[in-house]
This record gives sequence, C-alpha cells and structure tokens, in this order.
Amino acid sequence: MASVRIHADDFGLTNGINNRIRLCWQQGLLHSVSIIPNGYAFDEAIQDYLSNDIKVQVHLNFVEGYALSPLSASSFFALPSGRFHQSFASLFWKSSTASKNTKKQMKIAIQHEIKAQILKVKPFIKPNELLRVDSHQHVHMIPLFFDALCDVVNELGIDYIRIPSENIPIAEFFSHQPASFFNSGWMKVLLLSRLSGYAHQRIKQTRARYNSAFIGIISTGQMNLDVIEILYRHIQAHLKTNDELEILLHPGKANLDEKSYWDDYPHLKDYYFSAYRDHEADVILSDKLKSWYNQIILPS
Repeated sequence: MASVRIHADDFGLTNGINNRIRLCWQQGLLHSVSIIPNGYAFDEAIQDYLSNDIKVQVHLNFVEGYALSPLSASSFFALPSGRFHQSFASLFWKSSTASKNTKKQMKIAIQHEIKAQILKVKPFIKPNELLRVDSHQHVHMIPLFFDALCDVVNELGIDYIRIPSENIPIAEFFSHQPASFFNSGWMKVLLLSRLSGYAHQRIKQTRARYNSAFIGIISTGQMNLDVIEILYRHIQAHLKTNDELEILLHPGKANLDEKSYWDDYPHLKDYYFSAYRDHEADVILSDKLKSWYNQIILPS
C-alpha cells in the first residue's frame, strides 16, 4: 500500500497560524507540516514539533519576510535590507531570461540562502526522521532554484524533495467542481506539471527521494474532501507499494493582530486571513476525512 500523508504548509509563519495547525494535528488528521525557517513564530513552531508526534519538512521561503544568509542582501530576490520582495512569477522570469554568467551568480545566491534556511531547521530534526524539503509557493520548482537545491543534496543530507505535480481527470473534476475553472488553480497545475518534467529528470541525478503523486494545487486555498476523493480515485490505480502521496492543505489562519506582518505585502493579507483557511481546517478536523483515510489504508 502506498504511503498517504495529509500535510499542512506555513507552520512557523505566525503564532495564529501555528495555533490553528497545532489544533489540526491534536484533534484532526494531520501527519506532517512544513516549517518556514524565517517565519515570525519559528521558535514556537520548533518547540511544538519537538514536543509532539508530528513530522516536519523545511519550507524554503524566497517570497516574504527576511533572508537568513547575509549574502542574500541586494541579490536578485532580496532588497539591501534582506527583505524578500519577489513573487513566483518575477523570480521565474528573472531566472529564466538572465544571461549565462548572471545565472551563475544567481545560483550562488540561491544556494547560500537554501543552506542557511535548511541549516536552521536541520539540527532539530528528530532521530530516524528524513530531512524533507519543499518551498513556499513552490518556488523551488523554478529550474534554476531546483538546480541549486539538487546541487546541495549530498552536502546537506537532503532525503526528500517535494515535486508538486497533480494529475487531474479534467472532465470529471470540472463537472463536480465547476467553480474551479474560474480560479487560477488550473494554470498552476499546468505550469507546475511542465516544470516537474525537468525536476523529475534532475532529481534522479541525486540521492534524494520524491513523492510519486500530489494533491493540493488546483484547489489551493479551497480544498475539500470531494476534491481529495475525486483526485485520489484517479491516481490510486497507479500508486505502487513504495510510492508516496502528499495531500496538501492550508489550514493555518493568522490572528487579526498579526496583519502588520504583511504591510509590505498587501497582496498576501487576504490570503492569510481568508475564510477558506477555516474551511480547510474544518476538513482536517472532520470525522469524514478520518473515515475516508481509514477506508483507503484498510481496504475491505
């Protein structure tokens, strides 16, 4: 039977987000979380991880907050203050259109920041747990970033890298979830599927493992059990015994008194205070998710 993990991103970003995610693993079905090394509530998150039965992944962050490597300041992804100020789209464009020599310099800056972020988390990884890596807004899937990450796999002892490629039964999915056609999720699916082609080739040159399947892109921010069931039915026949399926949700919601964290990122304020995060937390806390999960891991 393939391994199926219910997973939450954004752990460590703020106290409010931490509190909601902690509730999800205490009272709901949540197997693992991704921790943001430069999050405002990183220290609290690490203590929660060490004190509880939950697995953790490193959530590399290049789009908000402050860099951890001094060499990141004034780089193409950070201001002189070290504050990140780019989006996935702008990072993709700049790294894709740069000259060969500029790309070399970019890659060096990326690697320094990757190392700084992973080395902040690595000392806390529990014995017998894998060092797993993914990224905020999936930035590590940008080819130059993925290359930089793969180059330090052996040096840092990275065991697993998430590849967020989602296989969708288009006709069935949109017949059940017609509203999804009008959000940006399907465009993310197309882009990340395209980028995953390169990622699958590149990661095979390293020692790192990766997930065989993924759910959580097309309905990012609006995940529900219907979405999970539809996509799982579509891929389950292709899952082998040693495969791993990661099911991603975003149940963490910031407290109202934390809004100032995003004064420099007004486009993200609605994202962290969205009612959809309440809905995704409700999915994780529901008996229906537990029942569905028990059915797939204990088939009759």
